[in-house]
Amino acid sequence: MSAQEVAEEIEEEGSPLFSEWIEPPRISTATGYVLNDTTLGDGCISADSDLGCSSRQPMLLRARGVDGSCDGTRWIPYLHTIAPYDCSIGGDLEAQCASALNANAIFSARSMYAPAPSSSVGMKALRYFLKAEGSNDSFVELADATELPAARFDADTGACVDAMTLLQYRFFTDGATGVVEEARVYVELASVSDVEEMLTFGASFEFVGAGAAASTTRDVSGRPGYIRGLPLLVADGNLDSLQLRTDPLRMLQRSAAGACIQSVEQAASAPSSTAALFGEDAAAHCYELFDNASALKAWCTPTSPPELPLLAALNFSWSSASDAAAYVGAYGDSHPEATSDWTPLEVVVPSSGLTREWHEPSQSCRNVLAMMEVQVLFASVGSAEALAKKVLGVQLVLSSQTVYANRCTLGGA
Repeated sequence: MSAQEVAEEIEEEGSPLFSEWIEPPRISTATGYVLNDTTLGDGCISADSDLGCSSRQPMLLRARGVDGSCDGTRWIPYLHTIAPYDCSIGGDLEAQCASALNANAIFSARSMYAPAPSSSVGMKALRYFLKAEGSNDSFVELADATELPAARFDADTGACVDAMTLLQYRFFTDGATGVVEEARVYVELASVSDVEEMLTFGASFEFVGAGAAASTTRDVSGRPGYIRGLPLLVADGNLDSLQLRTDPLRMLQRSAAGACIQSVEQAASAPSSTAALFGEDAAAHCYELFDNASALKAWCTPTSPPELPLLAALNFSWSSASDAAAYVGAYGDSHPEATSDWTPLEVVVPSSGLTREWHEPSQSCRNVLAMMEVQVLFASVGSAEALAKKVLGVQLVLSSQTVYANRCTLGGA
């Protein structure tokens, strides 16, 4: 690949994972971050020096090398959650204990973060939360970075005591202005005796203020890949003007006793239904009950598929064969304005159709809707450290059957 092709691949990936790239991270100078901007902090070259502290430089995490060891650094793109990942310490344990494993040598009272890229917005102090070895499961907030214990190498045991084994950032940002209102540092300490032990790193973003209120109107099912058990994202309309549904796709609305709904109006109040959830297999059924053959015949009217209550309740578009019935998000956080984030939902109708037809000689109703099956094709994409579940295709397969009126047994009355 050429240098330009590699750069394009990196830009498309959005969240760098390794230490060496053809181009440096993108650094903005605006008064608010936008998606993919590099999150900035102080430029201090060490915890015990003022050199470089007045500049703004990317906030960094250890990067994972191709061999799984911690090799170099990586930056944190704005609004891109970096799922926790591990890398092995490597190198000389005593030397690492004084540097990479020493939280007290990484952070100091000079450690700051930039609420916005522009120098017109003042730097702010980080908040620190510590979980010491042998403590309970909760993190305890510290007054400042000076309270972080210094790691020390025990020559008798060959272990690094109070080594930093976990470092995660948590950013609270105003989605409307792009200003990071607060930044937290979570550090976990433990004794480490082997350079093959793993360290954990990660970062996350959460909305606060006006941005938080806006974000509640668009629930996501993962960021970016889907999370098992969360709803498939469904949107309606033309691809260039999609309207995201706020509720999951619910199918097979039925009564508490399991009877199929008889009208679209009953769908909203139906006590039972089955939601389409990512990665979850589900099977459900409902039934139709008729007192006699005459009741079955009266029910067996030539009704087109979009008018069948169970299908009409899906609120799909049946306007033409060329239009998608709906669109499903390729990712758990697909945005309605990003057309490449959506895949069309295809409806597969049996060759005989679904228009009911009464057959008098056999006292039967043909082409009765018998099954609705949602089939989802997905794959894990992205880098090995942060694989994301992406939906590649979705189809709703409809099946039909012939329903016969009950007949009396031979000799029965």
